[in-house]
Amino acid sequence: MITPPTDNLYKFCAIVGIILVVFNSYYNLEMKIETGNELTKLIGEQKKLLIKSKNHEENLIEFKKILKNDLQNKSQLTEEAKHHIKLAEQNKLSKEELIEISSKIDKSLNDKEFTKKIDSINKIIKKEGQALEFEKIEIETKHELISRQETRTEIYSTYMWFGIITGLILSVFGFVNWWKIQKEIDKQQIKNNQ
Repeated sequence: MITPPTDNLYKFCAIVGIILVVFNSYYNLEMKIETGNELTKLIGEQKKLLIKSKNHEENLIEFKKILKNDLQNKSQLTEEAKHHIKLAEQNKLSKEELIEISSKIDKSLNDKEFTKKIDSINKIIKKEGQALEFEKIEIETKHELISRQETRTEIYSTYMWFGIITGLILSVFGFVNWWKIQKEIDKQQIKNNQ
């Protein structure tokens, strides 16, 4: 087991200073590498989420277009029905034409498949909207994590530099004074030996 030097306080200061410099330098470098890797990972995840949210947004727009087109087609059929009703009121349509148009209009207005399709599209739009909101929340969370990680790295780095500078000062102080005392001790030993 290594015991700290107790014969000279300056020797102890010098050794502790060196340990502080080595430890803080190593820990500072290690922490910067680790947080750099974490930041890279978080930024990558954030970019993936941005792409995912863009896809959800594009899907949402596409499904809204489909819904709008289907509703416009339905609206056109309704307008066509109104036009044929006016023609029928003016007796400009034969009975056969009126029956044929009436069945066609009834079929289109009461089309269960159309209603199912609209319901299905509305559900998809709702799911895509929720997914988009979820992705936005995750992106904001990742952004917050990145900011906190950067702040933490800066704070730790400041403390590490403080430790390094303190260690250097302590080492220089210890070595200089140890050297002065050791010089005096060596002079006395030379005198005693003579």
